[in-house]
Amino acid sequence: MNNDRHVCNNPRQIVLRFRQYNLMTMRYLYSRSERVSRQALPPTWKRAEEKIIKEYDLIEEHTSWYDARKRDHEHFEYIEIKSCASQYQNGQTGEFLIWDNQWRSISGQGKFGLLVYSPDTYSITATCIIHPHLISEKGTSRFRDHPTMGYGRLWHVPWPKVVPLETVDVGARDYWTDRYYDEKVDETFRPERG
Repeated sequence: MNNDRHVCNNPRQIVLRFRQYNLMTMRYLYSRSERVSRQALPPTWKRAEEKIIKEYDLIEEHTSWYDARKRDHEHFEYIEIKSCASQYQNGQTGEFLIWDNQWRSISGQGKFGLLVYSPDTYSITATCIIHPHLISEKGTSRFRDHPTMGYGRLWHVPWPKVVPLETVDVGARDYWTDRYYDEKVDETFRPERG
């Protein structure tokens, strides 16, 4: 038997373990009372910004190319926060939408704060802060017109290409491993012991 990872062949046990895990440790964009109330929920992008700011202890500060900055007195590091659904209704993997001029502006002075959520339950699948160079040329681009950003290149970046597997919620990792490279899966599930 492989000691690196417990393998369970009984689907009922797997479901019970997954549900038990979900009830105890899942993080959500909206509180339980917000989810069951009949009032309109705040936009997911706004709530994602709030969650990233709170989780990484950032200072909220909105401009055209960043949403927050780190609490560091020596120098400023700006954070542009992006969120996306883990999967769309048509089964396609979710994508971050990043304007080229935002990417260029943040490249020299900051990072991207990324949040992935499940659109049906609003559970948080993954959060991370990454350098802009890890995002460059990982997706496809199209030229679009935007009311505030103007006409420019918009990058569509599938989230598994930029969000590290180790930052994906433990209860969701098995489901998403087929979207990652085998080397990344091996590093996450079977780390070398030193």
